[in-house]
Amino acid sequence: MLLFYLVFSLGGRRERMGESLELEQARHFSFLIYPFRSLPRRTNRGGDGAASNWRHLWHRLEGDALARHLDDTFFFLPYIRDLLFPDVPAWPTSPKDIAVRREKLLKLHTGQVLTKSAQDALVHLTLDKSLLKSHNPFTLVARGSESQPLTFNIEWSDLLLFPLDVGFIVLKVATADPEIKADRVNDLLYGVSTLFAPSVNMKVAVWRSAERVELDGRELLEFMLQGWTASTSPAVTSLTEFVSAIRTRPASTQYTFGPDGQTHGDRFRVFTFLALPARELESGPSAPLSSSWNRVLYETSTLTKLSDPAFYPSEDMVDDFGEIIISRWLNWRAAALPEHTVFLARSEKFTLDTLSHNVESDYLSLYLLSLFLKMRLSFFFADLVQRNPSLFRNLFAARRISKSFIRFQNEFWFPEVTHKPQGAYLYGRFQAMLRNEALYSELNLQIQNLVSHLEQRYQFVIAVLVALLIGPQTIKELGDALLWLAQRARDLLGLLH
Repeated sequence: MLLFYLVFSLGGRRERMGESLELEQARHFSFLIYPFRSLPRRTNRGGDGAASNWRHLWHRLEGDALARHLDDTFFFLPYIRDLLFPDVPAWPTSPKDIAVRREKLLKLHTGQVLTKSAQDALVHLTLDKSLLKSHNPFTLVARGSESQPLTFNIEWSDLLLFPLDVGFIVLKVATADPEIKADRVNDLLYGVSTLFAPSVNMKVAVWRSAERVELDGRELLEFMLQGWTASTSPAVTSLTEFVSAIRTRPASTQYTFGPDGQTHGDRFRVFTFLALPARELESGPSAPLSSSWNRVLYETSTLTKLSDPAFYPSEDMVDDFGEIIISRWLNWRAAALPEHTVFLARSEKFTLDTLSHNVESDYLSLYLLSLFLKMRLSFFFADLVQRNPSLFRNLFAARRISKSFIRFQNEFWFPEVTHKPQGAYLYGRFQAMLRNEALYSELNLQIQNLVSHLEQRYQFVIAVLVALLIGPQTIKELGDALLWLAQRARDLLGLLH
């Protein structure tokens, strides 16, 4: 990683000296990220038939790609490496030893990977390449629209099972158009990221595979979620067969229609890298943004077109956007929004090679780690809602939540995850964008208040029962006890309200 910073510094120095490194080619890829509440690790051993579709992450990494992946893990502090990359050696290892380790891991089926994985570490799986290879490229067709179809490839699809029942489906997609244009990329990302129609008079886009299988993003997601959530349906390992099967299943058996699906996953979150020639970034209209480059960044991150009056921002919106722009270098800048993070670069050798690699290998992991914290905090808030009339069940549930939160504090709440300056800066921006610090403080206070409140009620009920059991032996004493109980009952009603 020292080499990375040396190249980064020299690249900027060459540019300032006037040496032109600009290229005319463009590049795009995006990660579609879907967070979900996974089955508890202790109860999920990969026994579902659909689990056979998944392989250990190293199944798609070999040779130079694997070697670079192993080197990239040193971007993180050791305790973060243990969480995110539990199968990576703690120190540099010979290629021969790595090859032996990879061979052993590839022999494990999904159930064995889960069984051998530590409960406090990430399980990172990848979808069998053969399942999607025959379907690439996909064509995105907007129903009820005259817009031109867009073609794209799903380069890989990964499943990440974090501790504390937080999971992610991550798809890497890239435009297959021969000429990459920002507005076409925006149209593609809007279409593929939408899981539910925004209104009743609109329809989501159709994904048409090379084998003429037609489905939408939500149906593909349900295919990948099989066996990993509490939703139960017969497993189908073929995408073609699954598309036919899901359309006859009741909504109650589909995760995306359930409470967690509707709360946390109404659309894919998007993490994008886009490199364009300088002429496309610097020659277009800029208003109302400060530069044409920032205008492209705004349209790409919000997936809107400023040519449409309905989406023209106010001055306050423009000011707010200016504050979230990450602009530390001359050849790239970024914007981190709650649902879309974009790295927009000028096409140069450095940005097309090194920066694009860093976005995928380092910055995406930073974002997923931040999103893991966000989702776990959100799940805690949902679990705090109590509608059970039983005081005892509510108290025991609150104690369980408190115990789980303490574990979360001790093992997974990370103020820092890397000492690399750029990584530390981006991690802070991701945390702020997701409001993790504020959510953490509020959740901590709510858990303390809830447990304290229920403990007081519990202690009062115990006191009443003790008074009745060892209570009065005379009528007068009984009357005094009843009066005392009536007073306590009024106090109890006050606590209830």
